[in-house]
Amino acid sequence: MKSREEANLEKIRHGVWLLDEHAEQAGPVAQCPARRELDRLIASIEHLAVEQARLKELGPVQTLQLPLLEEELRGHIGRIVVIAVRDKIKFAVLQDWVVPPPTMVGVELIADAAGKRDVAAKRRAEFVEEGLRDDFVESFTAAIEAYFTMNMESQLTPISLSKTTRAIPDQINAAWPQVRAILALIEDRCGKDSRLLSEFRSATIHASRLDRLPAVKRLAPPKPEAGAVPELPSGAVPPERQLPAPPGEGRSRILSVVARLLGSDTSPPKE
Repeated sequence: MKSREEANLEKIRHGVWLLDEHAEQAGPVAQCPARRELDRLIASIEHLAVEQARLKELGPVQTLQLPLLEEELRGHIGRIVVIAVRDKIKFAVLQDWVVPPPTMVGVELIADAAGKRDVAAKRRAEFVEEGLRDDFVESFTAAIEAYFTMNMESQLTPISLSKTTRAIPDQINAAWPQVRAILALIEDRCGKDSRLLSEFRSATIHASRLDRLPAVKRLAPPKPEAGAVPELPSGAVPPERQLPAPPGEGRSRILSVVARLLGSDTSPPKE
């Protein structure tokens, strides 16, 4: 959770705590529908926060494990391919088997491995006779399933994390109407000057009402039309009518300004 979301959740929790702390003064307000909805929202937000933290930790782990499982699966494929192409007579129909290239990953690699596994399972005795273990088919199947599961989870984790991250501010924003309803009920039951109303308002009213503010669309300044003459300030002289300054006048003006600033006469000598 973002720090702002944690702060808002804490404000909502504090408001609920105040209702329990002043249950006698609050009366039916302490267990009104708005209060029960706040309890539900708080539990939902807490669950989402735990799930968000879990998914954030799970992503890097899956990133590390997937290549290891792929390497193990390629090892199973490679062994049966090498054995099959060794004997062109016994495994004549398998001579077109090749080790999948490194670029073949994901679903394609799983389909290739499953197809070779199925053929090898039907000819288990011949592969065992070549020296493979009796349970090589079961080990092969386990490697396929492990890679398939990790490949799918590694694709679903970012999607789930994105949904969870969006759901947290949505749930927080859904809590504010319940808070305002409770404020109205406390004011109706206890009066505008009651201590409970003051404490409940101070605990919740300063929380940000929206965790995702809409973006402000700034308009670009209008472009002048082709051939349009730009407007000049009142009293300004157009550039084409301005007279050039006499020679040396610009330097004289600069020196006179410097002289006033320094309190000394730095005007150029008269010719």
